[in-house]
Amino acid sequence: MVATNLVQEAPRPADERAPVLTARNVTYRVDDAPVVTDVSLDLRGGEVVIVVGPNGAGKTTLLRLLGGLLKPVSGEVVLAGKPLERWTGRDRARLIASVPQYVNLDFDVTALDLVLMGRHPHLGRFQMEGAEDVAVAHAALTATQAGALAGRSVLAMSGGERQRVLIARALAQEPRVLLLDEPTANLDVAHQLQIMELVHQLATDRRVAVLAAVHDLSSAARHADRLLLLAGGRAVANGSPADVLTEERIASAYGVRASLHVDPSSGVLNVSALEPTPSSDAPIEDLSEEGRARKRAEQSEIRAKAGRRAKGLVVVNTGNGKGKTTAALGLLLRAWGRDMRVVMLQFIKAKTGKWGEIRAAAKMGVELIPLGDGFTWTSKDIEHDRALAQEGWRQCRERIASGSYDVVILDELTYCLKFGWLDIDEVLDVLRSRPEGQHVVITGRDAPSALIEFADLVTEMREVKHPYKAGIRAQPGIEF
Repeated sequence: MVATNLVQEAPRPADERAPVLTARNVTYRVDDAPVVTDVSLDLRGGEVVIVVGPNGAGKTTLLRLLGGLLKPVSGEVVLAGKPLERWTGRDRARLIASVPQYVNLDFDVTALDLVLMGRHPHLGRFQMEGAEDVAVAHAALTATQAGALAGRSVLAMSGGERQRVLIARALAQEPRVLLLDEPTANLDVAHQLQIMELVHQLATDRRVAVLAAVHDLSSAARHADRLLLLAGGRAVANGSPADVLTEERIASAYGVRASLHVDPSSGVLNVSALEPTPSSDAPIEDLSEEGRARKRAEQSEIRAKAGRRAKGLVVVNTGNGKGKTTAALGLLLRAWGRDMRVVMLQFIKAKTGKWGEIRAAAKMGVELIPLGDGFTWTSKDIEHDRALAQEGWRQCRERIASGSYDVVILDELTYCLKFGWLDIDEVLDVLRSRPEGQHVVITGRDAPSALIEFADLVTEMREVKHPYKAGIRAQPGIEF
C-alpha cells in the first residue's frame, strides 16, 4: 500500500492537546554573553505560534535551539515527552522539520527531486527513494499548492513558488513540528499572504505544530494562534495577539510608538509604527550591563556567521600514498562523536563494504553510501562506470544541498574527475553554494589543480613503503 499521509504518526501523546515540543527555561550564550535567556514555550499540534521581536532579540537562535541545531547551556527542550538530546539525529528529523531563512538554490534540480530530499530521514543507509516516497513528495507538493511545479527547475521559479516547494520538502519529512524562520522574507504582499495562509491551513488540517519567526507584526497577529514576544533574548509576553501586542510593549521592545486598531470587516489586529520613541536612539554606552553583553554577543554571532560558520571547510586528501580514505573516515567518526551530522559517499568502493573501518562505522550507525557496484581502476566497462559516477554525483549534490549534514565525505571523487566523467566547474559550483557551515572532505589521487586551488586545506599522502610492494596480501581483520 502506498502511504500519502504527511504527518509522522509515532510517538503521539495520549492527550492530543499535550505539547509535542517544549522549551523549559532554555538559555543560550555566545562568549558568555546571553542571546536567549530563560525562555519557556509549549508547541501543540494544530497550533501556529509566531515569535516576534526586534532584530537581535533571539528569534532565530530560539528556533535553532528547538530544532536541536544548538544546545542550551541551561534548561532543556523536550520532544514528544523525551529530552531532545536523547533522540538520534535521524529520529529527530522524522519529527521536526525546519525551513531556514536563507536556502541556496543555485543548482538545477526539479521541485520533485528537491522535495524528495525530505524523505532522507525515512530511508535506510543504502536505500533509494521508492514509490511510497515519491507519492509522499507529490502529496506534499499538492498540500502546498505546488503540484504543478513538480517537473520544473527551481531556477525557473519565483520567490513564492520556491518557498512553497521548500515548505513541501519539510512536509515530506512527515514532521510533528514545523519550524519556519522568516517564511515570508523578500516576498511581495500577495505572496506573504499566500504563504502564511498556507502555513495556518497546514497546521489546522494536518495537526502539525508550527513555530515561525516573523517580522511583520500585522501579519503575525493575523495568522498566529499565539504570539511570543522576545526582547533582549527574554520572553516579554506569550499569549493571544491582542494580549501580547500593546502599545506599551511595542514601545519597550521595538523603540517605536505604534497605533493599534482592529479591522471591522475581518476582526484582525493591525499594527502601524508611527515614530521612534526617544529611548530607541540611546547609544550603546547608555545601555545596562546586560544590554552591553547582549550587544557583544550579537556582534560575536555575526562575526561567527561571516567567518568559520558561514564558510565551512573544503579539505582535499590526495597523493599516491595510502591512507586518504582512512584519514577522512577518522575525521568523520570524530565529527560523529561530537554529535555532528555526517555522511560518507564512496565512488569506487565495492558495495560489500567489508573492510574494517567500514564495518566499525556501520555498527556505530554512521551513514556510508557506496555509489557504484565495485567499479575500480581496472574496469571492463568504462561507459557503465561513467554512468555510475554521474548518478553518484547526482546523489552527492542532493545530499550536500539538503542541509541535512555538517560533514560530507566524497571518497575517491578525484578518480571521476581524472577520467572526465564529472565536470570540475560543476563540482566547484556545488561546493561554493553548499549550506552554511557545512564541511566537505574530498579524497583521491591526482586532484586537479583547480580543486587544490579552491580547497582550504590540502594533504598530500606520499607512498614511502607498503606491504603490497613486498607481495603481502591483506589479511582478514587487517586491511592495508
